[in-house]
Amino acid sequence: MNSVAFRKGMVSLAVKSGGTNNINETKMKSIKVPCPPLSEQKKFVTKIDALERQISDAQAAIDGAASRKQAILDRYL
Repeated sequence: MNSVAFRKGMVSLAVKSGGTNNINETKMKSIKVPCPPLSEQKKFVTKIDALERQISDAQAAIDGAASRKQAILDRYL
């Protein structure tokens, strides 16, 4: 909704009132919003889930770094 093309389309629907542009509910409901097919959406979700698992694993490694460092120092020093 923040793209240049979308905003230009909204300007044509807007009514100026009190120095601001307003779009009534009926006009808002008539706006067609492009949406990828459900199969593509599911692919996005799968990729995002995999990335979130990677982030979680990386955060666990970061969280345990201090104790691993201390264990190494205790063992060798």
